[in-house]
Amino acid sequence: MEYRCTRRELFNNLQEEKGGRQIQKNSLVKHIATKVGVQASHDKFKLIEKQVSRFCSELFRRLDKSNRIIDRFLKNNEEWLDREFVCDVNVVKTPFGKRGRPQTDFGESSTRSKRRKTETLRKSAESAESLAFAAKMKHRESGNVEHAKLLDEMEKSPTRPSKIRRSWTIASTSSSSSVMRSYNDDEALAIFLEADLTTHQYKVMRQGAKDLNADIYPSYKRILNAKKTCYPESLLVTESVAEVKLQDLLNHTASRIIMSQEPLFVRMKYDKISMTLISKWGCDGSSGHSLYKQRAEEGFSDSDIFFTSMVPVQLFCVDENGEKSVLWQNPSPSSTLYCRPIKIQFVKESTILTKKEVAHVEEQISALSPTNIKMFGKEFEINHDMLLTMIDGKICNAITSTLSTQRCYICGATPKDMNKLDLIEKKSVDTTTFKFGLSTLHAWIRFFECLLHISYRLEIKVWQVRDKNLKGSVSVRKKEIQKNFRSQLGLLVDQPKTGGSGNTNDGNTARRFFENEEVSAEITGVDRNLIHRCGIVLKTISSGFEINTKTFETYANETARLFVSLYPWYPMPTSVHKILIHGPAIVSNALIPIRQMSEEAQEARNKHLKKFREHYARKISREATNRDVFNRLLTTSDPYITSLRQKYRTKQKKRSLPAEVINLLTCHADKGRLEITDAPTRSEEGGSSDSES
Repeated sequence: MEYRCTRRELFNNLQEEKGGRQIQKNSLVKHIATKVGVQASHDKFKLIEKQVSRFCSELFRRLDKSNRIIDRFLKNNEEWLDREFVCDVNVVKTPFGKRGRPQTDFGESSTRSKRRKTETLRKSAESAESLAFAAKMKHRESGNVEHAKLLDEMEKSPTRPSKIRRSWTIASTSSSSSVMRSYNDDEALAIFLEADLTTHQYKVMRQGAKDLNADIYPSYKRILNAKKTCYPESLLVTESVAEVKLQDLLNHTASRIIMSQEPLFVRMKYDKISMTLISKWGCDGSSGHSLYKQRAEEGFSDSDIFFTSMVPVQLFCVDENGEKSVLWQNPSPSSTLYCRPIKIQFVKESTILTKKEVAHVEEQISALSPTNIKMFGKEFEINHDMLLTMIDGKICNAITSTLSTQRCYICGATPKDMNKLDLIEKKSVDTTTFKFGLSTLHAWIRFFECLLHISYRLEIKVWQVRDKNLKGSVSVRKKEIQKNFRSQLGLLVDQPKTGGSGNTNDGNTARRFFENEEVSAEITGVDRNLIHRCGIVLKTISSGFEINTKTFETYANETARLFVSLYPWYPMPTSVHKILIHGPAIVSNALIPIRQMSEEAQEARNKHLKKFREHYARKISREATNRDVFNRLLTTSDPYITSLRQKYRTKQKKRSLPAEVINLLTCHADKGRLEITDAPTRSEEGGSSDSES
């Protein structure tokens, strides 16, 4: 339903009405409302008011510009007055309210906006007493009993409001009794976890605050109750296994995400909302864990752990027009802050175990049902999409039954084929393996180690070193390179860690290697242009933005050909081959930016397993230890508690992406706004999130 006329007709109508501009405007609103048959109490009446107000504002501006001389106004605005005015009173509802700038909550509105929003309410009220009574009843209905009691107190006598105000002024200006708010249970738990406090430390801090008349921290017992809300149902804990059903874990995760986004979901117009939660999952083994004086069956050892976990990445819905709207996005998908445990097993990683565990989880995924949640007076249905991307090359080989680590599990290429790029292009590709992603964390390490191993062999130009003399030459050059990296960049390169848990080649070392390409080229003797191009490729896949697959494919292919032309005697490693040759196809197949599918969170969690077992778990029994560790993993990854922890975290320094990286992205038009953190995302409980275990 709509009303059409010329602007001149509306101007003539205004001229006929005697009185001020507001009276003229109200008269015009009533005139149009009568024409279209809309009552003043109807929602469409407000829509008419808004459109008429917009017209009148423009008309009065033009009239003032003509010094309110009617003849001059009509002459200067003849064309404008002859145009048609359309008042559309059709209210179109969208799944997420009106489009454009979101409406500000009443509490956050300015004084002027609050007056405008309550104008109709004030005009329709009989008296101030009736409004006060209505406000009191509304507070009681909303559960704000204290607010209602305060209004009751103010109505007891005419002088009572001034007395209350005087008391408040005295209390607010007094140095001994400052007004403050206590932390609720969830906020206190967030501080407890973010500060990495022990029970004793928290109690000391709480007592110290109470001694200064600042009783702002809840008791530790209430913190324990808040922890229990972070645990899903159906936890299974034995001496060798701690596990939660995937369905229950996803249900709990979805409900906590919705809870963390309360302001958004409360404003939604629809009572029933269907959404999809994209999560990534994976598994990995770690070794070097502590052995405790606990009973164990013969042959059992708790020095090795096989860990399965998942990370929620994105919650979105699709409206009636097929338009995707992201309702929640994991702000740090590569951090441990949202890395939720599925299963902990005290067993050494193997191919058989990997296949069994992947099959077990995939069986649960196939049996998943939508999560139904009732919250904030609305019903939410969340479907789940699980992506197996938090895995490294060893896991990929195990899943695909690739027996050799030097064979590509995607195209089957062997070392003798790696540098034959024309032959590689003709090989058939297993597209089902694209779902595994690119393992961006390990990509940094593998590219770094590839160039490092080339530098060791530059003098002999031989890939496989079998001769003793050649081995001695390689060993001498290796020590020299290690020494130079330590003295010039402060890096520990290719040195084994104590306890047999890998070496010092981690993500941070690799990033500093490519960041200081000039020094790295000087130390290693590797071509600087190759180091630079490899760094650009790695920064592109780690940027977190959508990648232009065509330009990226061209750049990666040129980098691969440069590698082969410079070092034909060194076969391209499988990890490097996967990114340079198959990377564009894998990126184009991904549902979300490839960086968000990284395995970084899974790898960083291995450190937490060691730390939690040592410092946050009871040692009275193996089962008690496992339960405490698993509960700690659940608590530190709870989406709602994590959202409260974010405000206590220090912000990372940011820097712009290199121009070459921006040119490889689909959003290169907005290159002025593209930034990445200067360092990798800090993992929970301190330390870097990208070290390889």
